[in-house]
Amino acid sequence: MRINSVNISFQSEHNHLTEKKTKTVEKHVHEIPAQTPDYNVKTPLKYTKIRELNLPDNLKAHIFKLENGQKVVIVPKEGPTVLKTYVNTGSLNEKDEERGISHFVEHSLFNGSEGLKDGEFFVTVNKMGANTNASTGFSATDYYIKSNLLNDEDLEKQIKIHASMLETPKFTPEMTEKEKGPVTSEINMILDDCQNIATNTTIKSLFNIKSSSTDIIGGNVENINKLTREKVLKYYSQNYFPANMVTVITGEVNPNNAIALVSENMHSKVQPPRKRYFEKLDAITTNVRKDLTSNKTNSAHISMGFVGPQNNNSKDKVTFDVVQYLLIGSSLSRLNKSLEKIQAEASVCTDRVSSKPSENSVILLESQINDKKVEKAISIINDSLKSLVTNPPTKEELNIAKKALKSEYEKTFENSFAINSLIGAAMSDNNIEAVCDYEKLIDSIKIDDIKDFAQKYLQTNAITVIHPKKNVSFGSRKVLNTENITKTTFENNVVLYANNTNKKNTYVDLKLSIPTSKNPKAGTVEVLSYMLNRGSMKKNREDFYSDAEKNGILLSFSADEKNIYVKAQASDADIKKTLKDIKEVLYSPRLTQKELDNAKKQIIQQVENIPINSEDELYGELFKGEYAGVKADDILKNINKITLKDVVELYQSLLDNSQLKIAISGNFKNENLKKAVFETLSNDFPKVEKEQSNIENRYIENETAKVITRKHNKEQAEIQMGYKFPTDKSPKKSAEYALLNIILGGTSSSRLFNDLRESQKLAYHVKSSLDFVDDTGICSLYIKTTTDNPKSYKNLEKSIEGFKKHINKMINETVSQDELNNAKAVLKNRLLNNCEMTADKNSLIIKDFDIDRTNKILEETENISVQDIQDTAKEIFSTAPIYSIVATDKTLKNNTDYIYSLSDNK
Repeated sequence: MRINSVNISFQSEHNHLTEKKTKTVEKHVHEIPAQTPDYNVKTPLKYTKIRELNLPDNLKAHIFKLENGQKVVIVPKEGPTVLKTYVNTGSLNEKDEERGISHFVEHSLFNGSEGLKDGEFFVTVNKMGANTNASTGFSATDYYIKSNLLNDEDLEKQIKIHASMLETPKFTPEMTEKEKGPVTSEINMILDDCQNIATNTTIKSLFNIKSSSTDIIGGNVENINKLTREKVLKYYSQNYFPANMVTVITGEVNPNNAIALVSENMHSKVQPPRKRYFEKLDAITTNVRKDLTSNKTNSAHISMGFVGPQNNNSKDKVTFDVVQYLLIGSSLSRLNKSLEKIQAEASVCTDRVSSKPSENSVILLESQINDKKVEKAISIINDSLKSLVTNPPTKEELNIAKKALKSEYEKTFENSFAINSLIGAAMSDNNIEAVCDYEKLIDSIKIDDIKDFAQKYLQTNAITVIHPKKNVSFGSRKVLNTENITKTTFENNVVLYANNTNKKNTYVDLKLSIPTSKNPKAGTVEVLSYMLNRGSMKKNREDFYSDAEKNGILLSFSADEKNIYVKAQASDADIKKTLKDIKEVLYSPRLTQKELDNAKKQIIQQVENIPINSEDELYGELFKGEYAGVKADDILKNINKITLKDVVELYQSLLDNSQLKIAISGNFKNENLKKAVFETLSNDFPKVEKEQSNIENRYIENETAKVITRKHNKEQAEIQMGYKFPTDKSPKKSAEYALLNIILGGTSSSRLFNDLRESQKLAYHVKSSLDFVDDTGICSLYIKTTTDNPKSYKNLEKSIEGFKKHINKMINETVSQDELNNAKAVLKNRLLNNCEMTADKNSLIIKDFDIDRTNKILEETENISVQDIQDTAKEIFSTAPIYSIVATDKTLKNNTDYIYSLSDNK
């Protein structure tokens, strides 16, 4: 479910519209012969090719219109294929007494249609190894299937089931009742999220929306429980018609074949209704502020909203992107710099709140902060916004922002999903041109445009602040084409993996590592990570990053208990300076008392914002006495005891006896790039140890079952059951681990999902997951379930007994061949999807000692048998589990006897 897209970084959706017309191509009307019905296929519709548009990165968009009014955009490109339909309706197309029905319909479309039984959609998707989801927003609902098309028939199959679910849902009375369980569970989960509540309250205040629902997308439990099949059908028929939908296909497809398949399967002839409901958006003319309290948070949540540009105002929407970057786009941006002084940070984004192209959007500026600093934070935010008028950006600031945004925009066109979302958003507002003209619009923006934007949009606001209640206790493909990668070991033992690409951007990933983990005071690693991003002893942070950003160089540093990592992005021409900047910080970081004091403040603020959670407690017990087991509470208790000597000693220990490897993806056919890289790494970097695997032998068996409980005030309990096991790092065994997890709880058709969510209706969110720390593996089963009333106290016991049942079944029975085949397809897709972007490929190169390891896992996947999965289950689940439960005091008290029975230490 999409709530508000509030976690967007400086890059925006770029769904900007423009009045500029593009040249259209000659229209051709096609008629397709009748086909044999399958998945409710009828006579194919005629379609017209409207135009072709050139996109960045030498891509082309083929735009069609079916005779029923539905538009289809197809963009061929390498990588996974994304089939996604955007329906131009959302929660602000609902009457308040039915608020939440859009989201309910989104869920219900997966519950069977003509030609698809209940659950068959997920089974079919899973067999292809694809993944699928849907989301509901204020103004739109979308549905997608993403896959690498491992088989020739996969695209046709995906279009068939996608069309069937969208056009012929059954909405049976039985499934309508059944779906109320997961949807109301999700509403309870949403209402535990204080930032989401702040956002919704702000939007309601900003546009004078009167609603009985705290969350205006999810609605409320009472509304959902009152829904009938007739009400659902009525809403569906009024909003799900072809002219109100856009289908976008991005990936390895032939546009002519793809549109033919769409015309064969998307055959609805439903006409637009005479009248649709649109929420009246009556924007405020004076500032409004609401202050609320909650016992579900330990910090304050600020949401500040402004009436933004119209959905189809391209120039102003692109200007927003520049304003966004100037405020928070880099560590040196205005708002970031000012908020850092009080150990705070903010997000800035826009969202579409109306499905009408001519209506205004919303601009949201949000922050999570210590409650004592709320007024100071709001003052800083207001001053930063005013400064856009009184102290507008310099020409240099504006150029830095433009360069960064254009670089980020180009990167978007490497990703099938990102391209799809970009085009879908633009088409929903009846303008695709803005996608093509984005860079021209960026270049056209002047300093006065920034001032005008701030005066026009950033004056009147609605603010919501949620304060914590007092006295709360805190508590047959390859993933990597290795033929393009050349390994070079220089005389100083620095290892370079040069990945030759044809991209304009160059990506750098560096890892400096030692063979044995350190175990400093809790919080020392986090402090060092922060301080590594504060510049060097030669240049303070502002001077260092200003100099880098003038050249379009992006840099970030981090550390853990045995590694220092660097990530960078630059143009070919700036690679030498990028490497010199990396070396400057790596070997002379700004480790001063002043920076240490600042780091402590920032980290305390960040850690205080982390809610009590089951995973923190689980890892604290599984890795007790090791840094991997350090919890948020440990950091808060110890951070003020950390001295500069502690940080310097940790840093120096990571340098001593270290090895260094670096992956660089760029156009190495450019001799200037190659020369700059080779000369800098061989001549300027100091000598290090020879490359070797640094996986430690640190596994310690957990011999007794133990229960860790913590209290919180949220309606939903977090329950996690974790196992620690010794790992075999071979590609075959790695494939076995992954496949077992997929079958157990790793997908929406997994055993845990089908039983605990779909059958027992215990939760919206249930899963299993895997993690690895050197030679130690962790398999955990997780559920978030409502437990805080007498009717639901038993959900805690039901959840854990459900976990046990499925673990025993994995141990005592072999999985079915179909389950295994489906899991193999899922795993193949995941491995391939993880490397669609050049930056992702580059990160993977230095992840393992063997750069071909992921390819080998992909190859070994086919060789895994059902017996292998059972044997692996016996290995993983042979030790005693740790239970981590975070729930209300009432829940814990009403389950005292059961919780006691789980532990071996009675």
